[in-house]
Amino acid sequence: MEKTAYFKYRSKNKRVRALTLRLGIIVVLTVFLGLSLQALGRNSYFSKIWQSRKSNLVEYVIDIYAGPRLAYAWSGMEIFSQNPWTGVGLGATGFYMYSNLPDWSKTFIPEISTHLSPMNSNFPNTKNLFVRIIAETGILGFGAFLGFLFYVLAQILTFGRIPVRESRFLMVAGIFTWIVMILFSFTQDSFAMPNTWINLGMLLGVSSLESKAVHKNPSSF
Repeated sequence: MEKTAYFKYRSKNKRVRALTLRLGIIVVLTVFLGLSLQALGRNSYFSKIWQSRKSNLVEYVIDIYAGPRLAYAWSGMEIFSQNPWTGVGLGATGFYMYSNLPDWSKTFIPEISTHLSPMNSNFPNTKNLFVRIIAETGILGFGAFLGFLFYVLAQILTFGRIPVRESRFLMVAGIFTWIVMILFSFTQDSFAMPNTWINLGMLLGVSSLESKAVHKNPSSF
């Protein structure tokens, strides 16, 4: 009876500690988020996002300093609309971007005006991987890229089936890496950015080693 009571007490104590830890993490994250928003509110660059008085969507985007990004993406989608199935070819969007920029970007955005100068020698890009892929490879290439992304997600979810204690950590880390990879692709348009692949490569390597260990000696787990 004493042993049973002891184990019940120990189990209950573990649950209480786990719940306390989770509540503590939630409190810390809430405080951190509140302080971050307070700090950002003092920054005129970030506070424009909620302090802008523009009612028109394009004017609002320009007012919050995102006008150039919208113009580049706009141009990329115009290029896609002209070549919807196969696109203009890998790396070729820059040859068509200036001629497809929206009119509002040529007068209200200094960055675009500078690019349109005869003295400019920069090669433009869409600043958005999804827009670049659909403009350069069309619907077919974009569909293949989406298939690749969801294949990666499916592989990440299989981490949870590895019968080791760290498998859940691997799966959660992989899911967050995949989400960050998607968000990152909205602001960058290159496959050569190492941030996109390093975490996925590390997770793949660890999961591969653990899978081999499980197959060799499943009883040890």
